[in-house]
Order: sequence, then C-alpha cells, then structure tokens
Amino acid sequence: MGIHYSHLSRFERCRLFQWYHCEKKSIREVARLLNRSHATISREIKRNKSYNYVPTYYPHLVQFYYEQLKMELRTYLERDN
Repeated sequence: MGIHYSHLSRFERCRLFQWYHCEKKSIREVARLLNRSHATISREIKRNKSYNYVPTYYPHLVQFYYEQLKMELRTYLERDN
C-alpha cells in the first residue's frame, strides 16, 4: 500500500503563519515543528501566497478556499450519482 498524505489542518496553517511570518522561522524549522516535509510547507506558501498588499500567506483565507473547493467537489460528485 502507498504512502498516505493528508491536507494541512486549520491549526497547522495558523501555526505556519505564526512561525513563518511572525517569528521568522525558516521553512525547514516550521516543517520540523509541524512534523511535515519541508517541501509540503514550501508548496503551501508558494501556492497560497496573496499579493494584495504585501506578499503574505493568510491561513484563514486559504482554509476558506479549501473548504469551498471541497464542498463544490462533493456537490459535483453527488450530482453525478
């Protein structure tokens, strides 16, 4: 059986924001603290960085988009069945 992957939780996203942006910890240090791969943390920041005012990762906005996408996918799958 293959490797099991899971999405970052709301808690992990908030901790990522706190440690990476507020406390200026490195990506590798944040990954170690969250017990995740540094590549996962790097991709999360890269994919979800907002450029509105200052390039920043906003965890609540990212979590909102994730939940919306999940709900849309569920609706799509239920409609096809």
